[in-house]
Amino acid sequence: MHQPTNLHWAALKRLLCYLDGTLHHGLLFRCNSPLHLHAFTDADWAGDKQTYRSTTGYLVYLGSNLIAWSSKRQPTLTRSSTEAEFRAIASTTPELQWIISLLSELGYKSSVTPTVYCDNLYATHYSANPVFHSRMKHLALDFHFVREKVNTRTIRVTHIHADDQLADALTKMLLKPCFSSLLSKIGLLSRGLRLPNLEHKVRDSENVGEGDGNADGEMLHLRHNSNFGACQMAKMTENIVALDVKVVFLMDLPMDYPHNLV
Repeated sequence: MHQPTNLHWAALKRLLCYLDGTLHHGLLFRCNSPLHLHAFTDADWAGDKQTYRSTTGYLVYLGSNLIAWSSKRQPTLTRSSTEAEFRAIASTTPELQWIISLLSELGYKSSVTPTVYCDNLYATHYSANPVFHSRMKHLALDFHFVREKVNTRTIRVTHIHADDQLADALTKMLLKPCFSSLLSKIGLLSRGLRLPNLEHKVRDSENVGEGDGNADGEMLHLRHNSNFGACQMAKMTENIVALDVKVVFLMDLPMDYPHNLV
């Protein structure tokens, strides 16, 4: 970086501390989860104290499995928390639309409309309100884009209580108890954590061959793969046998925040 400052040095140390503390964390995937898309979207308001721009965060699930996420500063200033939240909905919608298109190409079409969960009541109301308010003129493109997708039933926007908003972990600093609680809800688990009622089903990966599995053939075997880049969720290493659950541990290296869900 050209001419780094003490601020950059402090940010680097914080990032390295996060990486060191999450080296053995990974995403939990369930094999028997229904293939219904839904997303949690959130935004702080003027959280960046240098630019006073807001941060958008979203988590996209296929069933109970996290498949996409983002934490990004918004490109422009917003004058209220409702505007920031509505921009977050507008940022999440194209991601959902792309995933729907991808699943369609793979031959899967769900009869259930994907749901976007937002904890701002006014932003949720604006997404379905046919009346275009003058106070939203500067958000006209986002407003009509989201409205169009709601009207065509590409998505539906639903209000959720703030305590149930998982995307909070992507937009703001939280106290440790709250942050840890969100991680477990999101599905970011330590590799050393034993899953309840599954301890007797776990085998040592060194003793499991490529074709091995349990009686029901539900063994998921993953060998170490060093070809993944850091930005592609490197190192898939665990072999876990379960009668009703398959578990994949992915080392989450690239993101500014931990992103995972159940």
